[in-house]
Amino acid sequence: MVSRNRVFLTGSFFLFVIACAVSPSSPLTVEERLTLKHYSIGAEVNSIRNYRLNGWSSVNDRYIIVNTGVSDDYLIGFSNNCSATRSAMSIAFSSTAGGLTTSDKVLVSSSGNFIEHCFIRSITKIHKIKREPDK
Repeated sequence: MVSRNRVFLTGSFFLFVIACAVSPSSPLTVEERLTLKHYSIGAEVNSIRNYRLNGWSSVNDRYIIVNTGVSDDYLIGFSNNCSATRSAMSIAFSSTAGGLTTSDKVLVSSSGNFIEHCFIRSITKIHKIKREPDK
């Protein structure tokens, strides 16, 4: 006679497998990631003039957020995967026109002094969403 525990475990295993097959977890979109970081998307711009890099953060392998002033935040999109941004120690810009444009690239320094070249595809102004205080 088969024990109840064995039937329960076997049944639970198959339900788990079916649940995984029916509802695969999909990665978050860029918009969802920005919302989690409390940003909304603004207009795409041609360049960032007179910028001073105050900070940056990785969104995924194709996007970073750069802070260039008190309230000047931009979403930089890359034309290539730039996986080094996830664990980068520092970044720099290679700029040719006196400002940051889609003709430029981001140089990402990661462990082992490896520098990855990330070519800028798009620059989009983003806005910090003001959070309501907890009640």
